[in-house]
Amino acid sequence: MSEQTLAEWINAEVQTRGWTKRELARRAGVSPPTISKVARGERLYIEQRTWEGLARALGMTVREVMARAGVTPDYGEVLPEVAEWSNELRAFNPALRRQTVAAVNQTLAIARLAQPGQAPDRAGSIPDPVAVAAGG
Repeated sequence: MSEQTLAEWINAEVQTRGWTKRELARRAGVSPPTISKVARGERLYIEQRTWEGLARALGMTVREVMARAGVTPDYGEVLPEVAEWSNELRAFNPALRRQTVAAVNQTLAIARLAQPGQAPDRAGSIPDPVAVAAGG
């Protein structure tokens, strides 16, 4: 399948199935305005319940719908939260996206330090993320 935007894919699915966008919305259990915004490319962030509804309406898994829509590469099973965050990040401008990814990486590094069996810092707490990022 060639690269398609989510909007192009939704419109193609509706046309192929002979449905209206309103019918897709009904079958997916989401509002018609939500489907209309997605189909016009105006909705950059899609809630998990919308993905689930689309999957149910189209007889696919959420993973299949996302992969066919070109939204999330098929890396195997992805936590729903990660897919949501990934979609939300796509709407950010590049500078904000880099800052957000850096902050998430810092948070993950701190969480790894706080895992059971890991030694906390001298104060017995989770290290300051700024200090961790600065190498201190």
